[in-house]
Order: sequence, then C-alpha cells, then structure tokens
Amino acid sequence: MLVRAYLRAYGLVFVVFAVIVYWAFLDREHQRDIVLADTAVIATQQSQLISKGVTVFHVAARYLLGEVVSRVEGEHLSQLQSDEELRQFYDSLLQNKLLDAPFLHGLSIIGSDCSTLAANDALHRSFTQTPARCDQLWQTSSPVLQMHVLGPGQTVHAGGLVAFSRQITSQSGEFLGAVTTGLDLDFVKDWFGHYASRNNESITLLGPDGQVLAHMTYGLSEIRAHEVFLIMRASAHDTDVENSQDARNAQYAQSDRNASANSVYGSAGAAMRTLSGSQSYLGEEAVYALSRVDGLPMYVLVSYDIQRQLANWREHSVKTGLFVFGLFLLSLLIVQSYLRVLQQREALAELATTDALTGMSNRRHLMEVGTYEVRRANRYERPLSMLLVDADHFKDINDEWGHGAGDLVLKRLGHTILSNLRQTDLGARIGGEEFVVLLPETPVDNAEILAQRLRQAIEALSVPVTSTDRANVTVSIGVAGLQPGETLDQLMSRADRCLYDAKEQGRNQVVLAQESQEI
Repeated sequence: MLVRAYLRAYGLVFVVFAVIVYWAFLDREHQRDIVLADTAVIATQQSQLISKGVTVFHVAARYLLGEVVSRVEGEHLSQLQSDEELRQFYDSLLQNKLLDAPFLHGLSIIGSDCSTLAANDALHRSFTQTPARCDQLWQTSSPVLQMHVLGPGQTVHAGGLVAFSRQITSQSGEFLGAVTTGLDLDFVKDWFGHYASRNNESITLLGPDGQVLAHMTYGLSEIRAHEVFLIMRASAHDTDVENSQDARNAQYAQSDRNASANSVYGSAGAAMRTLSGSQSYLGEEAVYALSRVDGLPMYVLVSYDIQRQLANWREHSVKTGLFVFGLFLLSLLIVQSYLRVLQQREALAELATTDALTGMSNRRHLMEVGTYEVRRANRYERPLSMLLVDADHFKDINDEWGHGAGDLVLKRLGHTILSNLRQTDLGARIGGEEFVVLLPETPVDNAEILAQRLRQAIEALSVPVTSTDRANVTVSIGVAGLQPGETLDQLMSRADRCLYDAKEQGRNQVVLAQESQEI
C-alpha cells in the first residue's frame, strides 16, 4: 500500500510538472516570437520614417534646383565665362540658396560643354567634370530631376555624394547646361544617429543595386548590409511569383509607374521593380526591415541584433525556469513529508493491529475484523468458521529453556499458521500461546480439514532453542462454524469450548463443535 502511495504521489508530481514545463516552454517560444515580431514592426516603422526623411532631402534638392533653373536665363549661360559681374551674381545666388540646405554639398551651374560656369564657392568653381560625369548629364534630354551616385573621385567632397541634376534646355529642347547639387552622405550618416534609439541597431542607406551609400552600425557590417539587400530583393521576387493574378496586375501597374522613374534614373528602375514599399526579414543573427525611398531608387535598411533583442526574454526565461524548478523541489519536499507522515501513520496502525512477537494480528484487530465478518455472514447468509488454537504444555518449554526459547517457538507457530492461510483469512494471537484463525466464506467441514493440516504441520516442527537442543510442540484446536444470528463472542465461546474438550481428550487433537451445541 505504501509503495503504491509513493508511486501515485511522485508520479502525479512528475506528470503535473511535465505539463507545466511543456506549457512554460510553449509560452516562452510564443513570447520569443512576439518579441521578434514586435522588433520587425519597430524596424519597419523606423525604416519607413527614415525613408520619409531621405525623401524630404530629395524634395528639398528638387525644389532648390527648380528654383535656380527658373532664375537662370538661357542667354546668360553663354556670357558667364566672360562676364565676371554676371558670374559673381550667380555665385552669390547659389551661395544664398545653399544656406538653407546644410545637408546639400555644392550648388553649381554647368554649361553645355560640362564646364563649371558658377558655383557657391571657389572650390566647386574650379572643379572640372569628368567625361563619365559629363555623359551622365547628357544622357537624358529631359528637364526633370536626375540622380547619380558619385564616389569620392568624382567630386571635390572627401566622401560620397548622391548628385541631383536638372538640365537647362532651350524652348526647342536643346541642351544648354545643368544645375547640380549633392546630398552629403556624411551628413546623412550623422543624421541617422538621431534615429538610433538603442545600442543594437544598424541603419544603412542603399543604392539601386544594394551599394552602401551611408551606414551607421552597432554590429551589421557594410558587406552584410549589401548581402541582406540581395536576399530581401530575391525574397520579394519569390513572393511576387506566388502572388495571385490580381496581385500580379497590381504589380504590373506599379511597374508601369516605375517605368517613368526609369526614364529619369536610368537602369536604376530595374531594382525598383523588384522591391518596392517595405519588407521585413528574419535572419539568423538579426531582424531586418527594408523600405524604399519614395521617388528615388534608394532604400533604407534597419536591423536589430536578435541576441540583444532577446536579452530580456532570456533573463525572464531563466527566472521562470528557476521558479518552476524551485516549485518542483518544494513539491517534492511536500510529497516526501506527506509520505513520511503516511508511513508513520501506517506504522502506528500496524503497531495498533499487529502482535509484535509473531507479526500476526492482535486481539483488537481480530475483534474489529471479526465483528465485520460476522455481520456480513449473517446478512448475506454466508458461511464463516473459527479455529481456536492453543499450544500444549507450553509452560514446560519456558521452564526448561527459558522465555527466549518460548518466544522463538511462538514465532514459529505464528509463521506456520499464517503460511497455511488464504489471503482472505485472518490469523491472530490473542494472548500467551493462544491463537485464533478466522475463515470467511469457509464451511465448518473445510475448517476442520484446515485445522487437521495445521495440527500436523505444527507437530512436525522442530525448533532449535539452543546449539544442541530442539523443542517440539503440539497444539489443540477447537473448530466452530457461525450459526444464524450468532455474535462473534458466541462463536468464539463455542470454539473455546471445543478447545477445552480437545485438551480434556488428551491434547494434540481437533474437536469440531456440533450445530446443536449450546453455550
């Protein structure tokens, strides 16, 4: 019984905590997904916000160039090289216009031969356009804004620039010159720092083909930013392939709109058709979000380091794990205490119902069980028998070898009796050398057979009481069957009368009570 209690208690604890651990694991994984999803949303929103800021730079440059173009008269372009006063006027104009746009570097008027006619400072006035740059200015015969990415070797600026140009044309469409300025990428990089809210993010401005224009990072390298751009562009293309026909139609419409941008920005439109709007991407090391700058073939990439984003999640997971583990240990201690109490209670119950010498039931237990069995037998009219067993001349053993030898003989008697009983039978020692056997569901004839078997088994006993001596013992047994309406005391009295008769008839005998026998 105690073993089953141990198995049930510990089994229940392990099952409950297995469920708790599994639930906690699923909850932690769910919380991890929530953290990464929220990070993707934050990164996307931040990339969209920064892309809007870059759009502001573009709009300001377009407005500035448009205003300068509107102030330049076509006939003045041919006079700027020779008319110093006119050149100074335009130099002053350009210088004043550029004061309100600190993010722009240089403002110049270029002639049809790509020579610098006027500029906001002497350094830009002395700058000679390279043949490649001159070809870029000539490549589109349109008055709309053009954009080109210039490296350090293509400008007087130490860093890179995003050059914005607007052509000056005659009424007949003839190319007369251009007005140019450049977005200072170093300024953009410093400007990114105002948007950096944490120490685990990177912000990158990318060109049409993923080239890094400006980069501020706490971990993501420029090369990695380019790789992520290519992955996300490929991912956007794969997503487009899986879109429905309606989505394809919308994409084609967007491609048509981008085609007009292609006429302004040249081959850059191809990249814009493969990735537009905003997109997030979960990599192995970081969460990325990419947003296209409106009106420009440029992209803003924002990334957050996953390990740093999950720092609080890991800390909470460890605390949760420690709490569950502590609760598990506490539960084990409580279960152990409960089982110890149960064990002690069972031991006390055993002491209260068991004879300490023989391990058989004592008189108290016999009376409790016997009363129940007698009532059950009377109620359901079932047979019930009792054996009253007493050792013959037991005092002689105590007198000859001492009480230790007598106790040893009593133990062997108790063991012999119990070993011949069924599990449903009850064997009890009620005092001295006297024993009672209660046999539920047993007719008196079968009880007599058992009594004879017990008498013979005990007669064959030879108990070693010293190193050289052995004690033999016999028993007298009285057998009685329960009669209708009889009580336990009445049944025991009739069995005791039969035991007395067995003693009177010479001992080592079994005497069966007659049904008509009166007490």
